[in-house]
Amino acid sequence: MFKPFAFGKNTNNKLATNKTERKLLPSVITKVDSIFDIAPTEKFVFFITKTGECKMFGDSTKDIEWKESLLVKKVSVGMGHCVFLMQNQQVYGFGIQNGGQLGMGNKDSVLDRPKLNTKLSDVNIVDVMCTQNNTFFLDDKNQMYVSGLQALIPHGLIPSGEKVQATLIPGIKVSRIFGGPKARHFMYTTTEGKLFGYGQNDYGQCGGSFRFTTGIPCEVPNIEERHLQDAWCGNCSTALIYKNQLYTAGYQNFIGSESSTSVKSFTLVEGLKGETIKALSGGSSHVVVLTDKNELYVFGYNNERQLGEGPDTIKVVKRFTTPLFEPTMPFQIKCGPYCTLIYNRISIAINDDLLHLYESGTIYDVTVNGKRAIKALIDYRTERNLDRTLELLNNKFNKSQTDEFLKWVYSSQISDRQTLESIFKEIDPNIKFFQKLLINDISQIFKDQESMNFALLIKDDEEEDDDDDEELEELPVHKWMLFARSGMFRELFQNVKEDLHSIRDYSNKSVESLEVFLKFLYTEKIELTADHDPQLIYEELSDAAEYYQLNPNCPLKYALELLKSEYNITTEN
Repeated sequence: MFKPFAFGKNTNNKLATNKTERKLLPSVITKVDSIFDIAPTEKFVFFITKTGECKMFGDSTKDIEWKESLLVKKVSVGMGHCVFLMQNQQVYGFGIQNGGQLGMGNKDSVLDRPKLNTKLSDVNIVDVMCTQNNTFFLDDKNQMYVSGLQALIPHGLIPSGEKVQATLIPGIKVSRIFGGPKARHFMYTTTEGKLFGYGQNDYGQCGGSFRFTTGIPCEVPNIEERHLQDAWCGNCSTALIYKNQLYTAGYQNFIGSESSTSVKSFTLVEGLKGETIKALSGGSSHVVVLTDKNELYVFGYNNERQLGEGPDTIKVVKRFTTPLFEPTMPFQIKCGPYCTLIYNRISIAINDDLLHLYESGTIYDVTVNGKRAIKALIDYRTERNLDRTLELLNNKFNKSQTDEFLKWVYSSQISDRQTLESIFKEIDPNIKFFQKLLINDISQIFKDQESMNFALLIKDDEEEDDDDDEELEELPVHKWMLFARSGMFRELFQNVKEDLHSIRDYSNKSVESLEVFLKFLYTEKIELTADHDPQLIYEELSDAAEYYQLNPNCPLKYALELLKSEYNITTEN
């Protein structure tokens, strides 16, 4: 079973392993289970688990109660602060600040629990990015805001000086922002498809020989936004994924090449030429990249062993290896200033699956203001206010507002918070829609057997060859759930014209295993009772993700690995 691991600077055991070495070589994270997200700063590492628990390790080690934790969409980290973008477009801040890095209107550090940034309550934030001592915020109107120390304030566009409150940078339309936990510069793309940089550029890390004496960002030549997949900004270097290749610029020891001088324009990393780069992450001056072969490559500063075994500087890019790394498992990379963490981010794929179901409009049992929908989903997502909700949507809100509401119903997606607030104010003002987890509501629907109008038919006795449907056992399920979660059933329903109410399952799996599997589709958990045979469940469901063509992000395999570990299940391999 893949276990998350960490390496690098381990002051006060902030990497949550059972080892206390300051310069930690790759070691299993033992003090946190089922990681949902991580915020690794210089002073502490903040962990969120799948169950919503928050734990902080480092200068201060403690459990943190934060009920909104599972609503985190993205987390970005600076040197000592981190900023959380939520699914409802709210922003929370946490950590140490001495210049208003969190953008909350003051310089007070926030170390009790993440705090809501009320200064941004009237703005729909769609992205956040931290640098060493600043934070950048992007809203749904392509406007960028900045907070923090003076060094990265583009004083040719806004008055100079530190900004303790998120402050609008006027005159530019921004599509994406790039930074890093110890970056002294930042980069952004515009809606016109151009890349700009601003900040420290003594080694050409902004991709050109720029001087920012006028306080205005400069355009980076020869880089088109449409080909730019991602970027990381370090202390004195930058890395880009451009046209699926890795390009770097900046100080010669931290760009992955043999160059003996700084490189002041983005240049292809020859050691990775021909490799398709999927992702990258970096800290102060170290970089970790992931290829489409699920291989990791590293280069840069390694003084704290943030790149694993090797010299203090890994100048030329090299393949990363450790017995802890299993390239066949899905994983994520998250770098702090001087550390690296490799882990499975426990995602809830059901949100994506149900959104695709809504967008297809294929299976529905009610039409709301011209939009096709499913009653059970609306009913449970609105805390059993189905009739009132349907009446309001049909008579008081337009099609665009209804579409916004239904996208939230199916996926918790929030792109227009004001519309949802106005709708729920009419339905029931006590419903805190921005705190509701889709997976919890879907789990309740699973208990509603009466709303299940479909069944899988299965013969539990393998010795019987009689295909008479009357001899088959029925397992109730929602047809829309099978359509949403299983590519196999989705294709079948799309190809068969008649309105099916049941279908034979030919997987040769037992009733016992299929019952567990169907519940998993609703809850993303494998839950056994004393009557279940764990060995049988594990063996029969091990190929279920492929057989039923589940979303690649669906955590069935991870759930089976947990089952295997919990029950000491043996396998032939």
